[in-house]
Amino acid sequence: MIKASRKSSSQPSKTTGLQGPPLFPPPAKTLEFFVNYACNAKCPFCFNPPDASPELEKGLPFPELARRMFAGFAEGYRGIKFIGGEVTIRDDLPKILGLARKIGFTQIQVTTNGIRMGDGRYVRSLLRQGMTHVRFSIHGHTPELHDRLVQVPGALAKIERAAAHLRAAGIPMGVNYVLNRLNYERLPETLDWFYERLGLSDIIVYFLRYQGFGALPKNKELLRLRMSEASPFVLEAFRRLKAAGRSPLPTLIHFPPCAVPGLEDHILDWTVDPTGSGQGNTREDRVTLPDRTVGKIHEITNSGKRKIAVCASCSLNERCLGVETNYLNEFGDKEFRPLALTGAARHLSPSPSGRGRGRA
Repeated sequence: MIKASRKSSSQPSKTTGLQGPPLFPPPAKTLEFFVNYACNAKCPFCFNPPDASPELEKGLPFPELARRMFAGFAEGYRGIKFIGGEVTIRDDLPKILGLARKIGFTQIQVTTNGIRMGDGRYVRSLLRQGMTHVRFSIHGHTPELHDRLVQVPGALAKIERAAAHLRAAGIPMGVNYVLNRLNYERLPETLDWFYERLGLSDIIVYFLRYQGFGALPKNKELLRLRMSEASPFVLEAFRRLKAAGRSPLPTLIHFPPCAVPGLEDHILDWTVDPTGSGQGNTREDRVTLPDRTVGKIHEITNSGKRKIAVCASCSLNERCLGVETNYLNEFGDKEFRPLALTGAARHLSPSPSGRGRGRA
């Protein structure tokens, strides 16, 4: 097994950290709305389209959003999530949340970069209208990491203030973290920070996808990362969290099991059965995009992967969806190795270039 470098080998604190708000159990069926593509940050890895029209930047008009919310509730959906872009750019977000509560949704989640939520009065206005859960996009545990990646000075400090407001109100919080060239070596300590400083334990680690803003040449050059480079740090991060008694452990997305052997129970989107790994999705979870495209989340996720030659000899071949196509388009498949029946066989071979700059 590849060992993590010295940079990621320090021992974690043995304390359990802050007592965070309760985790939120997933409802039976969830609607997800991308309410806009506009954003007040400039994340180079954003998977939203960089050439979105002004109409799509603005997002779904409130009357249409309302119609779709009523229809979804009538179909039995009881959870609802609002994402962007950046949802807090919409001045009608409180109105949207209030309608969701009035309709009867029991779990109303907002995914945000947290910049506007640094204002306690704004947070309280969203809570009054019915927001029950929040997911922050956080990509580093220091301003040097996070603020650089989102290109907004002071962004991390605003998230910390927002988290304090929400924790005081007993609101469950989660984190979305995108692993890339600039932050992957700091993953173990960043995850420690999420548990210790923010008191969070609902954490999703996404591997970088080369689409949207992430597919622009200058952004790919900045963020380009091979799984074989990231794997030791992911494995080390999980080792440290287990040693510290952390629970629950993070969820991984866009990782095939052979990239992180032994962690398949923590990967959300690798199996043909959307309920069969990680936190799981129901087969009915549905997303609506600003262009009014509607699809089942697990079907959209599954369509972005494909099998490679070594999959045929892998012990997980019948269950596994394969590797992200946009990753294979960048690096090829030479670094992947099949898993043996033990799940601990050879997995990824180190990048010949050492920095993952060339196609395999």
